[in-house]
Amino acid sequence: MTFELNDEMAQAATELQLTTSLNSILREVRTDKPSLLFCEDCGADIPEARRKAVRGVRLCVGCQEVQEYHQRAGTGGTNER
Repeated sequence: MTFELNDEMAQAATELQLTTSLNSILREVRTDKPSLLFCEDCGADIPEARRKAVRGVRLCVGCQEVQEYHQRAGTGGTNER
């Protein structure tokens, strides 16, 4: 294979991965589910501003940050308490 063909294949694979990831994120964000009043992990109040800003929000800011950290680190996304 030529260098150009390898480069095109790599670009196509990267584009597919990005599209798949974006579609997954959009499915989570575009929800008709109501936001929770209390965090499903720790039970803390979820402020009204957050509930309005993030449709279908289920976690307080602190628990959301912990979940995102674990997802980035590859250590699981649940906050076991």
